[in-house]
Amino acid sequence: MAEESNLKRECREVIEHGLNGRLIQVGAKSWNGFPDSILFIPGCPSVFIEFKAKGKKPRTNQSKWGEWLKDNHFHYWLIDDFDQFNESVENLLLDHNPRSKGC
Repeated sequence: MAEESNLKRECREVIEHGLNGRLIQVGAKSWNGFPDSILFIPGCPSVFIEFKAKGKKPRTNQSKWGEWLKDNHFHYWLIDDFDQFNESVENLLLDHNPRSKGC
């Protein structure tokens, strides 16, 4: 759990200090398996994110939420590594804000 918390903190710092965005922790206890966080970056679509410790797999209900989100054309990322997060953000910025230079 500490590894996952550290990953979230690193990612939040990049978003909030570098991109004027927000990475919001979701507390949807009534929706078992709903993603951990939602990413908001000005000029880009919102992204639902499930953070996991390195190499950990999502639980069945987490996978079902991820599939549902993607099937319904929402952006969803499963992230277990800071470099993976950074690359995903850079791609999002390039796809939705061509003037941006990424993270």
